[in-house]
Amino acid sequence: MSETSAEAESQPKRAKLDRSRRRRLKARQAEAARNVKLFNLLKAGVPIAEIALQEGLSVRRAREIVQEILARREVDPPAGFVQL
Repeated sequence: MSETSAEAESQPKRAKLDRSRRRRLKARQAEAARNVKLFNLLKAGVPIAEIALQEGLSVRRAREIVQEILARREVDPPAGFVQL
């Protein structure tokens, strides 16, 4: 009988964890979508100040986001790739 009560107690905790995971996933997806949008606007030649205004960011924060993304990306192909 104690197993069923333990299972009953763990179900609300599990549901809470599932909600938390869903929220984190949704936040990451929203951030990724914003980053793609930001880069598409940059590629189209829109000034960073205009992008910041559209996204509700300060110009400084928009520049920081671009720098963070570029720092995470591998811009140049690996040296071994050129040898192929």
